[in-house]
Amino acid sequence: MSVSKEEIVIVVSALMDRYPAMRFGQLVYNVSSWAVGPKPSAVWDVTDEEWVKAAKETLMELRHSDGGG
Repeated sequence: MSVSKEEIVIVVSALMDRYPAMRFGQLVYNVSSWAVGPKPSAVWDVTDEEWVKAAKETLMELRHSDGGG
């Protein structure tokens, strides 16, 4: 699976809407950690595909917890 830059921007935008108090760097690190585990090198170790997958899974979980299907 190849992830486009446009898809990454869309996912980042959706996450920033859900977490408005989170700084951009925090958001990138947190999603990286969700994808490959909480370790200092998470940002370096994660692929774009893993990052987007973790972000989308989180957004889906948030929608389900909100009752949004």
